[in-house]
Amino acid sequence: MTAIPPALACGTLGASRDAVLIIDTLYIIWFTNRRVSAFFGHAREDIIGAGIDTSRGAGVAHDVVGKRRDGSEFPAEISWCAIQQAGDTLVAITIRDVTERKQLEAALLMARDEVETMRKQQDALLDDGKTSSEPRESLAPDPTSAATAASQFDLN
Repeated sequence: MTAIPPALACGTLGASRDAVLIIDTLYIIWFTNRRVSAFFGHAREDIIGAGIDTSRGAGVAHDVVGKRRDGSEFPAEISWCAIQQAGDTLVAITIRDVTERKQLEAALLMARDEVETMRKQQDALLDDGKTSSEPRESLAPDPTSAATAASQFDLN
């Protein structure tokens, strides 16, 4: 098997939509792609050679909070893997901004809760003046259907 040329590897990592860092076992940053600067607001030159904060831990697909240079925060997912290179261990870290996904999840949960509230209100109205033996028709959509709940709102 032939080794991948460094320029190809850097070009591939640079094209990623996720932030990618390569660190050593002392947590010193050796490489970053352009997305690291976009996510965190630091120039690449200021990041290379700096150490990273490992107090939050790392692992595979952990939800974390990213902190930008200006102090603002964003929800992120971080994963990492060890790379053996000429007897040394390096760690590739991938950081994904999940802001949009979290917003969509929140909107979906809110829609589901609103549908459930409407269903309960409808059931209460239908119960007024009826005996338990009379059949009831439900007018509210099934709240367990995520597609039905999501269609109630424009999520774009």
